[in-house]
Amino acid sequence: MKTRRDFLIETGTMAIGSMLLPAFTEDSKKVKNIGIQLYTFRKEMLADAAGTLKQIAGLGIKQIESATSAKGNY
Repeated sequence: MKTRRDFLIETGTMAIGSMLLPAFTEDSKKVKNIGIQLYTFRKEMLADAAGTLKQIAGLGIKQIESATSAKGNY
């Protein structure tokens, strides 16, 4: 059986650990080369492919995965 003191120590340790953990793992989770599938923008690509690609590049997305549409590949 746990004592109240043990419970408070364990709970406090977990609380402090959960606050500090993101500081240690934050840099390792940053993604530098973000990419996207053009299928996500299928309606926009049908309407204006060049303009849509410019807007996607403006968001900082430089890598894309091509897709197929009713008008062909892009």
